[in-house]
Amino acid sequence: MLNNIIYSIFLFILIPVISFGSDTDLDIPLKEDVKDVGTLLKMIIEAMLDIAIPIIVLAIVYVGFLFIKAQGNDGELTKAKEALTWVLIGTAVIIGSNALYHIFFAAIK
Repeated sequence: MLNNIIYSIFLFILIPVISFGSDTDLDIPLKEDVKDVGTLLKMIIEAMLDIAIPIIVLAIVYVGFLFIKAQGNDGELTKAKEALTWVLIGTAVIIGSNALYHIFFAAIK
């Protein structure tokens, strides 16, 4: 039952966001303005953030459902807290990579 809910959320929320949120024309990902590793790394991190942020939002919503489903059950509350911990760690890693990029390349320039 829970898997059906997850698949429904994925199909009805994430796929339209990806398909309707993109440009209609096909662009070459590596344009002529990529002349150094820093610019390439920036493009990769920005693409990663564009993909990861909707997934993070869905994961937080899923963790919220876990907390609601637990209804005071200690075992399920522990699972929900652990899931929230891992979502927050993953979010910190993804956002931290963007912050490290900006700190590192601001120091170089």
